Amino acid sequence: MEEALKFIAKWRLGDIASIVSLVVVIIGFILTNIGVHRSRKAAEEARRAIARFDTISAVSAAIQALEEIKTLHRGKDWHILPHKYSEVRRSLVAIRAANPNFSSEHKTGLMNAVTQLANMENEMDRLLAVAETVDTDIAGLNAIISRQTDTLSRMLVEIKRTER
Repeated sequence: MEEALKFIAKWRLGDIASIVSLVVVIIGFILTNIGVHRSRKAAEEARRAIARFDTISAVSAAIQALEEIKTLHRGKDWHILPHKYSEVRRSLVAIRAANPNFSSEHKTGLMNAVTQLANMENEMDRLLAVAETVDTDIAGLNAIISRQTDTLSRMLVEIKRTER
């Protein structure tokens, strides 16, 4: 046993073991940091993918709601329309708020649709306040809604294409 201790002392194996341990700890620390960085990057990519999916779903739902509004125009379901205009308007505002990095074209398109729907809601409320039925240009209303639907459809295609 005494010879083993002399051998260890002579060759300074304790110092060598300490240095080797330090190197192992440093390598472990570096590898752990690399793993943490990769995990953060993967989590951020997952968050972006979920946000993109949510945006695609919300824009698709808004397009569907606008198509429903055109059907309500054709059916002359005037009393339901102010609520529908408001509902779609709120969803478009939420889409814009959830996507601060949208292009200025997308932001402008959303805000134009919001403004148009607000105007239509106000006009429908005004007309319904004075009469039970509304005598209005259904084709004109649907043309306005169709333009907004087209804008949202183009936006949807760009979102699906550009953020993969």
